[in-house]
Amino acid sequence: MITSSKQLLLDFPRQTKFDAADFMPMSCNAMALNAIEQALTSGSGGLFIHGPEGCGKSHLLHLAAERLGVPVHTPKTLPEDPTQLSCAVVDMVDEATRDEQEKLFHLYNHLMAGRGLIILAGRHGADQLEGLPDLTSRLKTLNHVKMALPDSHQLELLLVKFAADRQLQIDAAVVRYLLRRAERSPRKLEGLMGKIDEASLTEKRAVTIPLVKQVVTQLQGHDNEGDAHANS
Repeated sequence: MITSSKQLLLDFPRQTKFDAADFMPMSCNAMALNAIEQALTSGSGGLFIHGPEGCGKSHLLHLAAERLGVPVHTPKTLPEDPTQLSCAVVDMVDEATRDEQEKLFHLYNHLMAGRGLIILAGRHGADQLEGLPDLTSRLKTLNHVKMALPDSHQLELLLVKFAADRQLQIDAAVVRYLLRRAERSPRKLEGLMGKIDEASLTEKRAVTIPLVKQVVTQLQGHDNEGDAHANS
């Protein structure tokens, strides 16, 4: 099967890290981070974080789960009897099937009755969930926090961090070039930086616009207009 270079940019192997040291507090995640802290301090109640893919929801949930000493569940990994849980962190709630929504419904009722803590996340808030009306009505009562994607300045900071994590030195021109050419998702940018690191090590070259252009071109399969000017 032939895989297009464009697909390679989206699908190259990467290991997503959710360590506290890898989380960068920013204005786009400040409200959600504060809500997580309040929920953990309280130890009871519920929180629903929602926002587009790549905004950092899953990272925040993993930080919360680590503090609680519990795993991050998805609707598919919830136990058959969710009432055995004393607290719960559940990601991708909006992807739950009808049967999985039934589990979430019983989990919610169990934790709220026992003054437990439930922290949920999904791309959409409870008011946009489809399926079990009883579950939707209950989730609407939770504290909701909406997250946004990082803006251009925040993406620049993330790129510098991703490079520093790999002990790479990149200048402002390289950062600007990447943000013009690459998909503006923190997770995809982190993976792309990994490919740039591999190329730099293999070819024993510094991270410059020509090297970055080579990597991006190999992954995307084509040049973008304006490359000649960027390399002048």
